[in-house]
Amino acid sequence: MEQLIQELVDSRSLSTFKSSQRIDEIQKEIQRLQREPSGWYLGLELLKSTNSQIRFYGALTLTVKIRTDWTSLETEKGLQDRVLTELITNYVIYSNQLEQPFVLRKVCSTLAASYLYPNSCWQFPVRHVLMSLCAGQIVPPEHIGDFQQVWTQIQYINAPQLRSSLWLGSALVEELTRQDLKATERVELVGRVVRNAPDVWYLIYLTLRCLHMRNGQSDAEAPVAPNYLSEIPELDVLELCKEALETASLWMSFYPSTRTTNDSISDVIDAAMVLAMRCFLIPELADSAITSLEGILLYAPDYLKNAGQSTLHTLLTSEQAEVYCAQLLQGSFEAEAIRFVAFISSIFDLHDLCLPESFQHPTVRIVLALLQNLLYTPGTAVVVDQVCHTVLDAFNHIVDCWSDWVGSNAADRSLKPLVCEACMQYAVKIRYPPLDAEDASHLWDSDERTRFQDFRQDVEDLLLASYACVGPDLVQNLAAPLQSSDVSSGWEDYEARLFCLGALSDAIQHNPDKLERNIQDVLNSQKWNVLLNNASTIPDLARKGAIQFISRSTFILQRAKEHVLPCINFLFASLRLPGSITSASRAIFTLCHQQRTLLIEALPQFINSLAGLPDVPSEDRHRLFGAVAAIVQATPTENEKVVSLVRVFSLISQYSKATFDDSNEEALVSAIDLLQTLAAVGKGLRAPPDESINLDAQPSMEEQRFWIEGEGKQVQHDIKNVIDQLLGNFPDEPRLVEATCDILKSGYTEPHPSPFKFDARYSATFLAHHIDLDASNNTVIIDTASSFLASHISHPESIRQEFLHVSSAITECQQAILDRYAETKIYEDHDFTYSSLDYFSRMLPRYGYYFSEKYLTEAWQTLFEFALLALENPDTIPRRSSAHFWAATFDHSPSLDHDASVNLGECIQYYGPRFIAIWLRLVGGGAARSELDILCEPMKKLVAKQGLLGTRLLREAIPRDSGVHERVKKFVEQVLGLRGGRKTVEVVKEFWVTSRGAAFAYAA
Repeated sequence: MEQLIQELVDSRSLSTFKSSQRIDEIQKEIQRLQREPSGWYLGLELLKSTNSQIRFYGALTLTVKIRTDWTSLETEKGLQDRVLTELITNYVIYSNQLEQPFVLRKVCSTLAASYLYPNSCWQFPVRHVLMSLCAGQIVPPEHIGDFQQVWTQIQYINAPQLRSSLWLGSALVEELTRQDLKATERVELVGRVVRNAPDVWYLIYLTLRCLHMRNGQSDAEAPVAPNYLSEIPELDVLELCKEALETASLWMSFYPSTRTTNDSISDVIDAAMVLAMRCFLIPELADSAITSLEGILLYAPDYLKNAGQSTLHTLLTSEQAEVYCAQLLQGSFEAEAIRFVAFISSIFDLHDLCLPESFQHPTVRIVLALLQNLLYTPGTAVVVDQVCHTVLDAFNHIVDCWSDWVGSNAADRSLKPLVCEACMQYAVKIRYPPLDAEDASHLWDSDERTRFQDFRQDVEDLLLASYACVGPDLVQNLAAPLQSSDVSSGWEDYEARLFCLGALSDAIQHNPDKLERNIQDVLNSQKWNVLLNNASTIPDLARKGAIQFISRSTFILQRAKEHVLPCINFLFASLRLPGSITSASRAIFTLCHQQRTLLIEALPQFINSLAGLPDVPSEDRHRLFGAVAAIVQATPTENEKVVSLVRVFSLISQYSKATFDDSNEEALVSAIDLLQTLAAVGKGLRAPPDESINLDAQPSMEEQRFWIEGEGKQVQHDIKNVIDQLLGNFPDEPRLVEATCDILKSGYTEPHPSPFKFDARYSATFLAHHIDLDASNNTVIIDTASSFLASHISHPESIRQEFLHVSSAITECQQAILDRYAETKIYEDHDFTYSSLDYFSRMLPRYGYYFSEKYLTEAWQTLFEFALLALENPDTIPRRSSAHFWAATFDHSPSLDHDASVNLGECIQYYGPRFIAIWLRLVGGGAARSELDILCEPMKKLVAKQGLLGTRLLREAIPRDSGVHERVKKFVEQVLGLRGGRKTVEVVKEFWVTSRGAAFAYAA
């Protein structure tokens, strides 16, 4: 073992591939030896080595054995005692001989592991090792004595021994956090650890008091305070205090339980916390003190709010606090200064800022002054400046709380200028650095980009929240620099201001009378005109900022109509610049959809712009064609629509380069692009969401003739001809089928007739033909079929044959799945299962005549058999869809026409018993708990809507097995008694828990 360890140490000094392979081999061999039954003796033997590396592995080996094989010692009490004895003995030796810290820390970790193992007989490890250190050898456990007796002996301990004792105190907490324990086990072990609190906290107090006594601060008294520590060198005392502060931060997590169970040492703990806080005033200890302060703030907030308030005030106004702030304002973002800012921001947690009087508290006022000062830290946000986001979060918290009482307190007078100052400074802070800067944005990695964008988003949140409190002054202050006639100012600052105004667009929209003038002045400014007319020479980031501002300010543009066309032209010009294509196309899409009526006169110009489009990605091109289609939709006459659409379709053919003769891969790509572009045009032609459409209204004869027999007929004919030819070239190509579905759906929401609203037969023929189990996109096709039915929901009889045609195609596929299952007993095609059942669930209320056609009896049988199979499917999604289907069946069957209601009732009588048998099995423990809510729905409908039939079916389904008969019978009667009420779910869950076992009973 020693040779392996030495070889491992030597191999780690090399960096070759061969050495790394050998390291893996050695580590595996060492781990094997450590887990051998003889590992206990091996570890003890290694502890005696003269080599510190080998001694470390001795302690490590014993730690591994304790964590993995401690139970083997329960029958070997002698070996267990020997392990603990030799560990403490070596601990004492190492402490006295100035052992290497990494070895001694590992021994502490091993001691902690042995103490925290369940059924350990060791009572007070810290006290035991302290007595042993004082005695120079291990002291028998029975001679340890109580707390007071131990501390009468503490005067004999030296600095290295004090340090090793603190390490053991820390190791107890660290070891506890490593263990994966059940709640009951953790409570027990926490109690064991807390028993050591008096010893650990006194060690902390003793160490810190030594330092403060040297500095003439002795007001924190305790029963024991050995004078010998004054002889320890200054540097050693500082190092000891760092260890004590680290230990204190770990033990703060036990502060509440320590105060509860150890009232006798409360004064010592409080005195130690005061000394820990005062360590912040000592530059060498300030960083370590912040760690302790964070622990006090988290676990002892009441102490800080009361007894610790004066000390906290001293720290916040101290020279050290000024030093940290000065460092940050000079651009020195050291870790300890960053942590200090995080700490002072957290002080707000001590006060309820939703109460106005909290802002008058002295501590809050000091923190506000510090944060105000930190608004001016230099450097690019989050990339260089590492504290700006923390300060921003603090101001967001301030404003959120202020909004609860704004305008009702004198504190408004001080908060309003502070928040305005913060907003104006963050408008500067969100600037991108210049392109020639060392931290220019094009040099950032992905993490820096993400953090900067997150920072901007949080600034946006601050601006929106601040506007509610500050009012129009905020918009005026942000807009003022943009209205300047100075065109020489940097584009970085201009883009940042535009971002801020865009962030407040919603607020401006709700208060246009007061704020519209500010935006109008920006749009009329000389610099804005320079930007619009020189898109190709403006920096990318500024151009993108303008594009985003335009897309977010459509409401203002609607009221300032003279600016719309120049903005659109700017956006089209931006399409020629690679970095702006997507953002510009999105902005064009937004403007054209929202301002379609305003842009009708410019439609020919926009169509010409489409003709001259640069080479843009297909997704952006689709978006642009959809944008122009929205303007086409707004044209007042059908003839104008036809003229524009014919021109648009010719452009689509040019861009797609699709050929109707080839069937190669290039032709397929072009075909897909052509149909997707057509789908985008179809969506663009939809009436705007705010325009009411009466689907029941009958079009005039002239309107009907126009799109069916008149000039519009050719438009529909051309679209269908393209679809048919391309699908003929590439039969069943999934992407073409999906694009065609999008084309069909684009017309379903429109009043008939319209350019993309085809006759019902065309849709039904396409859908029925492509519903196929071998198709990979059945979900898309069936969803389109559901949309098809929804578009005719007000007159379902008009598409009777088309509906039956599509439904027949679906049930044929369902029968195929049933046949396959009969052969293989394997559930398959979950997507088709749930989408097809959802289709029939949706159709029942309006298309119930499906069940009035006697010749469809076999199709009904297939449907219900399929629904039963889906209910038994272990996959959750098909099971949920089946439950929905059964709930719809039970719910709507009484309200259908007579023939359909009778036929559906017969289906329920025939298939109901099987449904109930499966249902009882599922709620009796066969289903997951998360499925119970949805499984209750069909049963609630069965009981509430099927009356005596439902009652009879349920009672007849009770199993005759004497072992479960009474329990199930009682459950069924409870369900019936609730008559489909809300408490059915509670009863079902209780039955599920009873059947599954108490271990599964958790709070819903």
